[in-house]
Amino acid sequence: MNSQYQVTEVRDGQEPTIFVINGFLSESHKDVDDWLSVVDEIYPLQRVLHLDWPSFSFKKLFKFDSESKLKSAISLAISMVSAKAVLSKTLLDAVAGWKDAIHKAEEAGSWLAKYIDSQDSRTFVLMGHSLGARVSCHALKNLKRADSVHSMYLFGGAVSNKETWDGACANHPKLKVINCFSENDYVLKFLYKVGTLFTNTPVGLKYIPKEPETLIYNVDLSHIVNGHTTYKNKKVGTCLKERVKLAPKGYLFLDSSILLKAARISRFLPF
Repeated sequence: MNSQYQVTEVRDGQEPTIFVINGFLSESHKDVDDWLSVVDEIYPLQRVLHLDWPSFSFKKLFKFDSESKLKSAISLAISMVSAKAVLSKTLLDAVAGWKDAIHKAEEAGSWLAKYIDSQDSRTFVLMGHSLGARVSCHALKNLKRADSVHSMYLFGGAVSNKETWDGACANHPKLKVINCFSENDYVLKFLYKVGTLFTNTPVGLKYIPKEPETLIYNVDLSHIVNGHTTYKNKKVGTCLKERVKLAPKGYLFLDSSILLKAARISRFLPF
């Protein structure tokens, strides 16, 4: 297996296995406690894996170890030269890194598909945030083993809402796609649109249009998610828990009787 990708077992547990995948600037980030705050609300007994992929890091892109150090360096530079020049350079670096990471996410998806295909009869739930959602989608497109993924959660997904799902869903007829989006995501409003030359809108900002024979669930979390990095918390997990049931065989159901009580749901739900 390619050394630039690393699968780490976060914990052992029951099937289906939960795969969590971070997004932009998460490379080599090993702490997934934020993911567990969501996972534990919905799948508290499940096995959890984490995929680390070349999504860049603050140090690799900006030459600093963290966002706080980057901000300090920008403040210092602004005090010595023009703010416009410093911020322009930072934004250009961010956009260039984002565009490169979009392509790397697609490559990571192909790698993940091969990994899942090699896991015999195991089944998986994919949970991807930002470009991690793009990794999940490209894995789904490249999978050869039917029904190896029975549900996929997209959180602030950096994936076009014009994406077609009928082909992937045909290979995985029981697949459920749960698209969690927020209208408050300014990272997607800027970086994604610039990185894709304003050609489409990401699913992290807008519902996925319902297609025939697909089980797509759009969950509008704008009332509790106020930015791109605020999806992975207990409040989101609790919100989703109220509408997710894990049947004995591991298949996901949404309870339509309580569906409208805790979040605004788009009109494209398949009920």
